[in-house]
Amino acid sequence: MSDNTVINLGTGGDVIASDDISGVKWQRVKITYGVDGTATDVSDTLGARVPINLSQSALLPSALGPAGGLQVEDVTAPASITLQASQVAGNANATTTRTTTTGLGKYTTALILVNVTAGGAATGTLQLFLQDSVDGGTSWNDLISSPTFAFGAAGTTMVFTLNANIASTIAAGTAQAIETMPASQSRTGPWADRIRVREKVSGVSGSPTGPTYTITAVFKR
Repeated sequence: MSDNTVINLGTGGDVIASDDISGVKWQRVKITYGVDGTATDVSDTLGARVPINLSQSALLPSALGPAGGLQVEDVTAPASITLQASQVAGNANATTTRTTTTGLGKYTTALILVNVTAGGAATGTLQLFLQDSVDGGTSWNDLISSPTFAFGAAGTTMVFTLNANIASTIAAGTAQAIETMPASQSRTGPWADRIRVREKVSGVSGSPTGPTYTITAVFKR
């Protein structure tokens, strides 16, 4: 039961907050903190809560990282990212850079969908590559290569997966290479922060119209 207690009741001393527990008075105390000579009131607001150094707690060894930082589970929702908005492929023999997306190095897995929504016309083939760069876009390396798609064929979808948590298929010291990965393959292991789309059109004849495609992905940490 909450109560107040008068110090030196007969002479009218100060009143202190107290709590009566089974007939025994317990003094209520406000918490403060600070160096000698200071007293900062604790409150449930940013910058005024009780400071706690978890790295010095022997009760939390399994929760602490090697530097004493609290390991917090990442519950960030997966990111749905458009790597290539709807694009009509070229109608001449050429390899063309399309969209470059940055900020992807923080993710560890990805599910990527290449969707050919219209087949185009006449004769030619389309192959799509995703490539990553570790030096800000100066050099690139194949990450995904799609199957070849024939102009005029029915639309189709192609699914690829990336996993940065398993060993890389790149041998140590291997030179970076673009548009050399065999069709229908994806690289395993870590990838860099930026990924670009490369479109390779070949074997065109007649009056071709390039296929239309989009590339979307779900990235997870």
